[in-house]
Formats: sequence, structure tokens, C-alpha cells
Amino acid sequence: MKKNTMKKNTKSLPALTLANLATEIAAEYTALMEETNTYANASVQRTCRFGTLFNQAKDQCAHGEWHDWLEGNFPALSARTVAAYMRIAEICAAHSIEATILDAAIFKSILKIVTPGSIPSDKADAAHIRAHLNH
Repeated sequence: MKKNTMKKNTKSLPALTLANLATEIAAEYTALMEETNTYANASVQRTCRFGTLFNQAKDQCAHGEWHDWLEGNFPALSARTVAAYMRIAEICAAHSIEATILDAAIFKSILKIVTPGSIPSDKADAAHIRAHLNH
């Protein structure tokens, strides 16, 4: 029988009773979810802004210059990736969605639908977005 070679990281935590551990875990989970939602909302806001800026740039490019401009200024980003960000910004603008009210699940659903090459085969994603837009 092999010994478990993973060391437990209990040095920094005081010993707690089983009942106290449940309370502590619940508190940590709540804090983690609040922090995750804060960062998710900030990420959604930045993603919408990112896409909006690319939409503005494309609007200012002469016919046929967009891809050259994009490649010359942002060689690390593929046109398909930028198009996905632009589509997310369009969805938010078309439905007057404030980025601050999008939760991570809705953002994930939008991203899955607009990412080139993906087919919105998961009807739950589309339903999630529709339900949010109807509120």
C-alpha cells in the first residue's frame, strides 16, 4: 500500500472542531463567491469595453483596411477572437444590457454562442440569455 505523499497544509490554520469547520467553510465560501462575482463583473465590463473599442476602430477603417489595421496593431490577436469580443459588445448594446448586471453565467453563455466555430447546441445557454433579457 502506497503512502499518501501529499502534505497537509495545516500549519497556518488553527485547529477547529468539526462544527466550527462547517461554519468556517461556509464563511470562506461566501467570501470566495463575493470575490469571484466582483472579479467576474469587472471582467465582463472590460470585455464589453474591449469589444466596443474594436467596433469603433473597424467603423473608422476604410473598406478593406480592417484586417490589415488589426494585424498591424494587434498581431497577437486573431481576427476571429476580436470578432467574438465585438459580437459580445454588440449583444450588450442591442439589448441595452449594462455590463454590471451581467453575471458570469450569462457571460459564459454569450461567449459560447458567439465564439466562432461553436454552435449554440446547448439550448440552456440560449434560454439563460433570453430569460435574463426578459427581466
